[in-house]
Amino acid sequence: ALQVKGDSMKDEGIKDGDKFRRVAEEALRLGKPIVALKVGRSAAAQKAAMSHTASMTGSDEVIDALFKQLGITRAEDWDELLEIGACLVKAHPFKKKTVAIISSSGGVATQLSDKCEPVVGVPTPSPATCQGLDRILQGFGSASNPADITGRALTPDLDTILQLMIADDAFGGLVLGLSGPDDQAKRIIKAADG
Repeated sequence: ALQVKGDSMKDEGIKDGDKFRRVAEEALRLGKPIVALKVGRSAAAQKAAMSHTASMTGSDEVIDALFKQLGITRAEDWDELLEIGACLVKAHPFKKKTVAIISSSGGVATQLSDKCEPVVGVPTPSPATCQGLDRILQGFGSASNPADITGRALTPDLDTILQLMIADDAFGGLVLGLSGPDDQAKRIIKAADG
C-alpha cells in the first residue's frame, strides 16, 4: 500500500507519482477499488493548497485523466469519500462496469445518473426489460435507465422491477434512489440475496 511519510500537513498529496501509479495499477489488476479525495480544482483552491502545504496540487485535468485511466473513483468531498468507501465495503463487486438506476423520483434518478455516468456506464436496458417496466408503470415515470418507478416503489411491483433490472445482462450492478418503509427495505434485501 502507498504510505504517507510523516504525520505533518506538509506531507499531504502524491509525492511519488511513479509509486502511486504502480500501486494503483496493481489495485486495478486485483479488482481492489481506490477512492481518492483530491482537492484544488479552482485557482483559488490551488493557491490555498500551496500556502497550506507548500506543494502544488497538480493540474486537475491531468489528475482526472490519471484517475480515470487507473480506475480510481474521485470523491468530491469528505462526506462522499466516506460514503463511497462504506458502500464499497458492503457491496458485491459489479459483474461489469455498468449500472441500472431505479428511483421513485425523476429528479433523484437524474441526479444519480449525473453521479454515476462519469464512473460507470448507464446503458439502455434490453427491449424485454423496457417492455416489462412499461407494463408495470403503464405510461407513468420512465421505463428505461434510469427508471423512475414513481409510487410503484411502495408496492409489490418493486419485486418485479428489481428482478427485471437484475436479470438484464446490460447491467453489472444496481443503484437505488428510494425511501420508504421497512417493507420496501425487506423487498430490496430479498432481491439482493436472490
